[in-house]
Amino acid sequence: MSPPSFKQAFDKLFFESPSQLVLGIVFVLYIIFNIQTPLILAEPIDTIFGKVAVVFISAVIFMKTNPVVGVLGFVVAYQLIKTASVATGTYGIRHYLPSESSKLKEMQSFNYTEPVSAKTTVSPAEAAVILSGTLEEECVEKMVPFVASGKPSTADYKPILDGQHGASPLE
Repeated sequence: MSPPSFKQAFDKLFFESPSQLVLGIVFVLYIIFNIQTPLILAEPIDTIFGKVAVVFISAVIFMKTNPVVGVLGFVVAYQLIKTASVATGTYGIRHYLPSESSKLKEMQSFNYTEPVSAKTTVSPAEAAVILSGTLEEECVEKMVPFVASGKPSTADYKPILDGQHGASPLE
């Protein structure tokens, strides 16, 4: 017995199973035009049970139809699951939002000292050593000292009070 020729396979696909041909054409159109899944369908598909159901249906299609239509069914199942996650937003959350561990690593890279663990108790003297050299302390050391005397000003001008808008006068 010789293997089936291309003409026999072609005739079998087109004439013996036109429903498989229509299904294959629908699958090809779905893949080519990248049709977005409506939200009403995307929400149930984007659950674990929905994904399992889609993969199960594509496996049944693969077993019961022509192998070409079956492979197209797997591609359509993948595309359907992906567009459903894009429609619901879970694709963006998984791929674009940073995880807690990556955020923690980034925040620790900004620290200039090793973090003190919560189990370690630190005395006030040790805390002063850890916190010495902070930006606030450097700015305070560079500030010009404020010297105020109790003598009245000898300025030759008089300040004029503007409208107080219901505020009490300062005395």
